[in-house]
Amino acid sequence: MASSSPNRAAVLRGGRPGLVAVLAVAAVLVFGAYHKAWVTDDAYITFRAIENLFDGHGLTWNVGERVQVFTHPLWMMAMCGVRALTGGFFHGAVALNLALTLATALLLALRLARSWSAACVGLGLLAASRAFTDFATSGLENALLHLLLVLLVWLDDGTRSRAAVARFSLVAALCLMTRPDALFLIAPAWALVLLRAGLRRAAPALLAGLAPLVLWELFALLYYGSLLPNSVLAKLNHGLPAGAMIAQGGHYLANSLRGDPVTLVGIAAATAAGLATLRGVRFRSLMAGETASGARPDAPWTWGAGLVLMLLYVVAVGGDFMSGRFLTAPLAVAAAVIVARPLPAWSARAAGAALLALFLLPWTSPLRDRDYGTEWHAAIDADGIADERSYYTEIGSLRAARDAAAWPDPRSAQNAARFKREWPADNFVDYLLQLSVLSPEDRWPPAAATDEDGRPLRMVAIRGAVGFLGYHLGPSVHVLDYHALGDPLLARLPATVPDPILRDRIPRLASLPWRIGHFYRRPPVGYVRTLACGRNVIADPDIARYYDVIRRLTRDPVFDRERLATLWKFQFGGYEELRRRAAAASVRR
Repeated sequence: MASSSPNRAAVLRGGRPGLVAVLAVAAVLVFGAYHKAWVTDDAYITFRAIENLFDGHGLTWNVGERVQVFTHPLWMMAMCGVRALTGGFFHGAVALNLALTLATALLLALRLARSWSAACVGLGLLAASRAFTDFATSGLENALLHLLLVLLVWLDDGTRSRAAVARFSLVAALCLMTRPDALFLIAPAWALVLLRAGLRRAAPALLAGLAPLVLWELFALLYYGSLLPNSVLAKLNHGLPAGAMIAQGGHYLANSLRGDPVTLVGIAAATAAGLATLRGVRFRSLMAGETASGARPDAPWTWGAGLVLMLLYVVAVGGDFMSGRFLTAPLAVAAAVIVARPLPAWSARAAGAALLALFLLPWTSPLRDRDYGTEWHAAIDADGIADERSYYTEIGSLRAARDAAAWPDPRSAQNAARFKREWPADNFVDYLLQLSVLSPEDRWPPAAATDEDGRPLRMVAIRGAVGFLGYHLGPSVHVLDYHALGDPLLARLPATVPDPILRDRIPRLASLPWRIGHFYRRPPVGYVRTLACGRNVIADPDIARYYDVIRRLTRDPVFDRERLATLWKFQFGGYEELRRRAAAASVRR
């Protein structure tokens, strides 16, 4: 977008005062991210899979069962590098996130910005956003996606060569390997890049750029037996009405506006700026990358359209349970669009003053820690959306980190050690039985750690919120996540509504039939014992037959001939009727 030579050194040409101002705002942004540095429970779902890989068990959630629990293979690969260099995850994840955030700031300021004042406004927007500074760290993929998206906006310079198409497509593919739903943000710009170059002429360059994504998807299909990550199935294959999801998506945006107005206002401003470039532009000029006056647009309409599509997608899927997490990527694009515009001096000063005020006001300042009191669930609002970083401040932040080896969340480490020491006496199952979450036939664990033939049973822990705990439990324990992020059978069954655990553990949310991102599935009768003994003893015949298919895909040798035949049939809907019967049986219980 701004790779033409006149714009590249705009900040440097602004003289020392301008450069100092830009670096100062960038420092504030990075300091804000460092001040709030943390790693969330969900990040350790990926980290457990990586640890299993380093231990020789493959890239798996549970040993012996190939399930893709992450949606960000590129971030997973980066964290594999962190694990190889540091031997751990927490501090390395924080350091890598901060480095990526600094790189994003420098790319915005030194390559995209049309002036030093525009650079200050863009960086100030990110620094004043609670969501952006919250997820500049967190151990998740956000920071990597921010950098790739800003790089993609920079590459969108109207060039029509095959090399330009290949570069754009490569970075777009890396975005999709970081977060697949980034497609909604980048699709309009990507489509115009291809149309300008000519589809037939651009096809070889497009395929070359897509190579990393294609190779990963082929690997995932062969290794995991699915093109879609298991976590995507768990969160989208819930069987709930679309209208309920859209209403929840509206709550998600409202939650952001209440506690973090900078983020959505910044996205809206950039959307308007981008779409405004369509005024008076004819189709032929758009294809040439020119406005009616013959100059290249300052903020291509395609990025405004991408922001609209992304917000529509966020609403359609019900948002997320982490406040602001799904809005940081569109905000990064918004900042890129804004800095690439030639802002009048008065507008830059006004925007800067507004951002400064929002940065300093107690409620909107991203540096201010909110006090939710002593209740563990107080950071979760009435719609099930959490101020996630505040929730984990005491057990997952850099500021609270101790020298103890078990960090973050030392309590999970203690619980994991206690579980392994005292198994099979797991009282949590008694709690699940009291709620009718499990059937009496599934009372677990048994009195002995062996089956009726004297063979040892595998330890099975039935839990939710399994990131920290699952990591600390290690490879010897099969973690059955009743939210289905790591379970290939439960993820393909509909959610259990109403959620009995939500009602019991957070009484003030009892009116909610489910919580976004935490769709409970009741394990079928016999499933827990099946996982422990290795034999299919699921009571319902339809669910049992469907599990045989899933087990063949996830547990049989990758190149087993019967597995490959099943995989082929599975991808083309050969077992869809069986899945529907299994889903119906799971609802009837």
